[in-house]
Amino acid sequence: MLSLDELFAFRTVAVSGSFTSAAEQLHLTQSTISHQIRRLEEHLGQKLFTRTTRSVRLTQAGERLLPYAEQLLDTAQAAQRSLAVNAVSGRVRLGVPEEIAYQQLPALLDKFRLHYPKVELVVEVGLSQKLREQQSAGGLDITIVKEAPPSQAALRTEPLVWMGTPQVLSIDPLPVGFLPGPCSFRSEAVQALAECGRNYSVILTSASLLALKVAAEHGSVVTVLAQSQCPPELVLNAKASGLPALPEMGYRVITGNKPSEPIRIAVEIIHELLVAAHSN
Repeated sequence: MLSLDELFAFRTVAVSGSFTSAAEQLHLTQSTISHQIRRLEEHLGQKLFTRTTRSVRLTQAGERLLPYAEQLLDTAQAAQRSLAVNAVSGRVRLGVPEEIAYQQLPALLDKFRLHYPKVELVVEVGLSQKLREQQSAGGLDITIVKEAPPSQAALRTEPLVWMGTPQVLSIDPLPVGFLPGPCSFRSEAVQALAECGRNYSVILTSASLLALKVAAEHGSVVTVLAQSQCPPELVLNAKASGLPALPEMGYRVITGNKPSEPIRIAVEIIHELLVAAHSN
């Protein structure tokens, strides 16, 4: 029977490419890691790594074993979480932008209520900058923020688009509506309009995303949204409309340095929901 501890050590060495790094990650000594790998190799009767003074590489047998090791470890972890679900308790304070509240938040709340009944999930919906400030002040445990252009830490990215009706484009100066500043969407749009020489006037500033969408839908303003938030018939083709191109935007998840178990679980579920929504 294969030992999960030995498989865990094997996978960590394979991913990190170093016995030293694996020992640091698992908070074990390098000799303990080497002993676990040696026992696994003896059990299987095959060498799993080729070691030199500079590198550690998987043998052919190690490459064949790795996907099975990952599957076994993932299954064991899922079983452990399922059986320990009632042991996970605590309070998680989550900040989300408005569009996440419309889309992924109900599924997040349902999943916590079903699988983690002893975790109290408290949600605040607001503007990204305000949520960042609350996170920095210790008022939130997890914050989902949106930014344009996206950082390398972005979990999900998509294009920014102009939303409005073709009729509004004939108005000079162009009436536009934005979320209050500081807002990266607003900053990027204003800069792009200025650089292309398009006359514009900010006639609507609203903290409500719904209010901006309704005004754009009725032809009162042009606004800027993530592509997934804009009905296809209201996406204004930048080139054909004489509007400047916009960058991509991204969603990023911010937590503290040492998240608790409930916070870590919440982050995993958020990741799953955001990635799944983007792939659908």
